[in-house]
Amino acid sequence: MHSHKAKRRFSFNNNGIIEFSKSAKVGKKQTLQHPTRISYDTTFNVLSNDFDISITLDQLTGNWREKYKYDYLTISLKDNILTEKFNDIEIIRDLSTGIKLVRIAKKYDKKNKQNNASVVFEAALNPDDSLEMGAGAINTHKSNGKINGTYRFDVSRKKGIRANFYSRKGIKIDLTSNPTLLSTANTLLLPALNSQNSGNIIVSDFATSTQNAIAKNLSEKVISFDNSDFNMESVKQAEAKIIEMVKCIKGELPLFGLVERIDNCLNLIDKEKQLKTISSPKTLKLELPNN
Repeated sequence: MHSHKAKRRFSFNNNGIIEFSKSAKVGKKQTLQHPTRISYDTTFNVLSNDFDISITLDQLTGNWREKYKYDYLTISLKDNILTEKFNDIEIIRDLSTGIKLVRIAKKYDKKNKQNNASVVFEAALNPDDSLEMGAGAINTHKSNGKINGTYRFDVSRKKGIRANFYSRKGIKIDLTSNPTLLSTANTLLLPALNSQNSGNIIVSDFATSTQNAIAKNLSEKVISFDNSDFNMESVKQAEAKIIEMVKCIKGELPLFGLVERIDNCLNLIDKEKQLKTISSPKTLKLELPNN
């Protein structure tokens, strides 16, 4: 099905799967008055309430250094597990419990000589969006791509707060007692601090919050912190962008069954938000060794 600006494709399969996609027509250039193009692929099965939507947002920026900006968003529902992705951020949410798992992975880019680091981040959030546990690893790489060392920040209810460096040979160094190495870790995070990328901001905020929590309790025998010190606002902003974009395309979808499934999903999300309870802040503690 063709229109003046876009091409749409339908696919009906005998196993109940229906696919629908929209893509902008080649040759239809963006202008500063109309800078955005939206393309998407959708899938659902008439035999279940599950669905999957992948959206590509192509925007003319007006910046000669970066003429176009691309955002990739996906949302899928399967067996009451909602998976949302915004570029490099993946959020897996159990709609029956409200528990969320956040994952971010940034691969080492051999072409980017200014940054020889890769990042792996994972966090579990409570239904009130407070941090239950989190781990962020910044790996430095040699020119051949092999890992040269790892800066790791960990927070958990069982082990408290830790910040360590692991050398290529497996030597472990406490970053709280080595300001030089800690400064190197912060230098690796500097591009993230100046970035508009949500994934970079989340990792940077987590590492900074970990260091701040340690620093303010370093003179005590017990390092403790309130998990409200860890701001997960960027995660909520990524979720909001995904939902906003889904609502934006929902009105032009020609398949009632898909729209119905999207509405049911949005209702589940709203219901889950309403059921969130305000709990007292949880304190994580780490006993310092005597030596």
